[in-house]
Amino acid sequence: MQVHRKTLLFTIAMILVLFMTSPAKPEQQSMSIPADQPLPVLNVYCDVQLVPVVEDFAIKMRQQNIIDLHLSSDTSDNLLIYLQDKPELADIILTEGKDSILLGNKLGILSANDVISIASDRLVAVAAKGRDISSPVSYISKVKKGRIVIADPNKNIVGLHADQALKRIGLGKAVDGKLRHTKNDQLAAIEVEKGNADIAIVYQSTMFQNTAVYSIMTMPKNSYLPIIYFGSPLSHLVGAKKNVAKAILSKLAGPESKDIWMKYGFSPPPKNTP
Repeated sequence: MQVHRKTLLFTIAMILVLFMTSPAKPEQQSMSIPADQPLPVLNVYCDVQLVPVVEDFAIKMRQQNIIDLHLSSDTSDNLLIYLQDKPELADIILTEGKDSILLGNKLGILSANDVISIASDRLVAVAAKGRDISSPVSYISKVKKGRIVIADPNKNIVGLHADQALKRIGLGKAVDGKLRHTKNDQLAAIEVEKGNADIAIVYQSTMFQNTAVYSIMTMPKNSYLPIIYFGSPLSHLVGAKKNVAKAILSKLAGPESKDIWMKYGFSPPPKNTP
């Protein structure tokens, strides 16, 4: 399995800010590093869907003189399989779905006690911009064979979500035999963009990355399993480095990063998610 590496090395400057408050309130501590000292490094392995978010977040960490983030990306399952034999290559992992967390815990790569939820996504039906579709369900039911595209359900979890959603909203029989599969949902959206398909069922975050398509319908939340992303330090981390990794994850999942997530079509995780 080949992991595509992208290195984000930064030199940063930030002013230490201390809030003078009443004795009852603790001081807010800064993580910034003096400008004349090298920054600590964390290796982040993340699901490919999260790459734009993590890249922007890394830039923010650079601007605040906090840390250098080295990014590698692939599907969640591929990352875990790769790290099974080389866990020391990563400090933080960002994955999609609870199944990936269970697998990572089973492989000894991460500890379930350290996992936090960082974001969620939605499933949408998209069409090419410029097409006015007033009744999406009726339109999808009448699409010709091969003109509705989803990611391959046997190879990509978003395809499973799409297949499940179509069935649960009552379109299973209507689209039976009409679906065409692509390697991932980015390619499904591109098929619509190029005019090779009328409809694609994709993640909302994928739609945000393709300006040639738009959402004609947000699939009901109860029509597919929740799409949630998780983050965790790897289990080999100890002491100060583990604390730094957990602090960075808190920043990524926290309100200060909300604008980055929204920029790329993600939402906060459900409140009842661990």
